[in-house]
Amino acid sequence: MAIVANEPVGIDLETIAVRDSDFMAMAFTPAERALLADLDGELAMLATRGWVAKEVAAKRSGRGLGGAPHAWVISAHCGSAFKVNDCWVYSQEMKGHVLGWSLPDVLAEELVLTLAAPELAN
Repeated sequence: MAIVANEPVGIDLETIAVRDSDFMAMAFTPAERALLADLDGELAMLATRGWVAKEVAAKRSGRGLGGAPHAWVISAHCGSAFKVNDCWVYSQEMKGHVLGWSLPDVLAEELVLTLAAPELAN
């Protein structure tokens, strides 16, 4: 996959897996864990999407997670996209993996509605 933009981009690929409680506490704040638990779908998929979103946003910043995943806060969700800090990240399942990438700032809101929740865009 290639991403071309006039701004930094982030991309990440992770295997879908059941995450233990230690990982969930390390990776997600209590509010984020509650958000993931309230979403429809399997927790393994949702946790992987959430982790991918944090990785993508951190990579886009040029700094990476830096051992502080709680600093990268999931603040919104729409379909297959999470907003981490100020970065919308779209993700897609691919053969047992989640592939995620950052959306360009100028188009992010429109792309989230189109890609992640097309029923809302109409």
